[in-house]
Amino acid sequence: MRRRGGSKDWGGSPSDVFAVVDRNSDGRPEYVHKLVVDGINTPNGIALRGDSLFVAAYEDAGIEKGLIWRLDDVHQHALQRKAYKRGDADLTVVTDALPGDRWHGWRYIKFDGDGKLLVTIGAPCNVCDLDDPALGTGGTGKLPYGSIVRLDVDAPGSAVQSVARGVRNSVGLEHHPDTQELYFTDNGRDELGENLPDCELNRVTNDGQDFGFPYCANAGTGGAWRRSPGPGRIINDRALNRGGTVKNCTREVLQGRVKQPIQAMGPHVAPLGLRFYKWSKDLTAGFPQSWDRTLFVVQRGSWNRKQPIGQRVMSCVAYLPFVTGWLKRNATDNSESWGRPADIEQLPDGSLVISDDSSSTIFRVTWEGTRV
Repeated sequence: MRRRGGSKDWGGSPSDVFAVVDRNSDGRPEYVHKLVVDGINTPNGIALRGDSLFVAAYEDAGIEKGLIWRLDDVHQHALQRKAYKRGDADLTVVTDALPGDRWHGWRYIKFDGDGKLLVTIGAPCNVCDLDDPALGTGGTGKLPYGSIVRLDVDAPGSAVQSVARGVRNSVGLEHHPDTQELYFTDNGRDELGENLPDCELNRVTNDGQDFGFPYCANAGTGGAWRRSPGPGRIINDRALNRGGTVKNCTREVLQGRVKQPIQAMGPHVAPLGLRFYKWSKDLTAGFPQSWDRTLFVVQRGSWNRKQPIGQRVMSCVAYLPFVTGWLKRNATDNSESWGRPADIEQLPDGSLVISDDSSSTIFRVTWEGTRV
């Protein structure tokens, strides 16, 4: 989900890319337009730069591979209700070098301040050795699994830069509006029980940092429903690193070779999109100034935990629930929910929109009352 001005949101579905058009910026879209009628297989991550929309997708013909498409002049297509189709000059492939695995293959993409595209490449497994040469499909370029990389979309074929590694499955990227440091979510592995390990909120302070997967993970402190602020404690993975036989994770952290999260988010909560709130006095539907630089993190929620958890929007640094209600408080199974939030975006008027990939709904959150 992305926005430009007050007029358009972009969203994807299993087979389509849509523009949600609000011409007069009143928070009520006039229409939803299907942007692509042919050519893009399973669009997922999207990123907007200028008048071009970039879309991560797949190609199944021949070798399975991941692609990133570029849709030029996208605003006029949305406003004039024009659609792209394969073969159009303004629908082109930026790269087809991404792995084609569907397990953790849905990508989050985002531009940095230099106009380079950050791309997540999930591990094609629950837990596995990322250096195994037989792992996954590899695509055409053998880009590293379990990583976040940086691509220059204006120079196809140029060197790929490592941003972070040891990342199991990140589906959310955000830059701090002041420092431009990268924050990202990561989904912890399964099959270690109801309460281990924690999903993570991470911060990259230098390119190429290792965040531990698959050998190291984290266990938060406090209750599983809402962890105490902080990273929790580092633990060795019981399957690949029992007893620290491959890596002594505590020592790796102390010596700076593995980086812990800034917040342990709880077990199996599945954090996805995240967004820093940017306050200004001109926001007509904005929150009070006290919310400025608050980080909102969307949690899609668990799928295999006996008592479901997550399905909410959290605010950080205090790590408090911000929007709840998708999941009944004491739900005993996933049938006791009516949606799964996926991503969050701030509109130019200061309101927030939250996408739900279960009910195919976009919610808008506005502030009521005094904005002081």
